[in-house]
Amino acid sequence: MIQEIVSTVKQGGPLMVPIGLCSLTAVAVLVQKAYELRRGRIMPAEVIHWLSRDVLTKPMPDNPRFQSPLAILARAVIQNRQFSMTENRQLLQSLGQQWVIRLQRGLRTLEIITTIAPLLGLAGTIQGLILLFGSIDTAAGIDNSDLATGIGIALFTTFAGLLVSIPSVIGWHILHRKVDVLAAEMETHLDAALLKIYQPNSSSKTP
Repeated sequence: MIQEIVSTVKQGGPLMVPIGLCSLTAVAVLVQKAYELRRGRIMPAEVIHWLSRDVLTKPMPDNPRFQSPLAILARAVIQNRQFSMTENRQLLQSLGQQWVIRLQRGLRTLEIITTIAPLLGLAGTIQGLILLFGSIDTAAGIDNSDLATGIGIALFTTFAGLLVSIPSVIGWHILHRKVDVLAAEMETHLDAALLKIYQPNSSSKTP
């Protein structure tokens, strides 16, 4: 297996090395963000239950689930109760934006990889074509060895660049969308908690 990888890298030329590094980085980012953006880690069911049922009657429990982003934002809402509802919501939005940025951390790296991987493949294609045309000697004919090398570099680097870029683009869109959905859901839960705190009797009113 290792020999096949080494052989492929040799066939693709030196630009296969940065393409390979891009591939490893993309896989690492995708695995890390898929783990970090689990719904149960961002918005544990226990925290949602506490916000919907016990935010006015019970203190926030002290356990690892209440160290999640949703719990941290809810704790900030409670700590800022001395402010008006409008001021508290503004402070919450500011803190929420900071958390969204933290949740998006790493996605920028993935976005960069989706851009540079196909460019590296294109550079490899150009390098292969240079070797290809350089192997054509009008006096001596064509050097088959150089011809094969040029074609190999052109094909392998283009394929490798696209092979890295396409999954990275798909992963970036999925993870970016997941951050947006989680942020919107957290905002919904926290807005409901704000209403409970500042208008505790609003839920009992009938239209």
